Amino acid sequence: MTNDPIQFPAVLQPRAWDSKMMYPRYLYDSSTYITFKNQFFTWWNQPLAPHGSILEDVKVRLVADTQRILETFLITKKPNRDLLKKMD
Repeated sequence: MTNDPIQFPAVLQPRAWDSKMMYPRYLYDSSTYITFKNQFFTWWNQPLAPHGSILEDVKVRLVADTQRILETFLITKKPNRDLLKKMD
């Protein structure tokens, strides 16, 4: 018996825990992204998950939390010329 995709969308269904994947979050900073990524994987592969460890099979995918800065709140588009002319 199949579930109705309208009533039970696949996105909302609980997923089984995958112990072979890890998604650590970090605060994204464009100036240190490359060095952080390299340092993290060096740290992960050598002391934490050396050859023969149970952590060796765990796949790590870094997930960036974008930093909300004041500049992103202040950026606005210029209104249409028609809208500006119609103002009374």
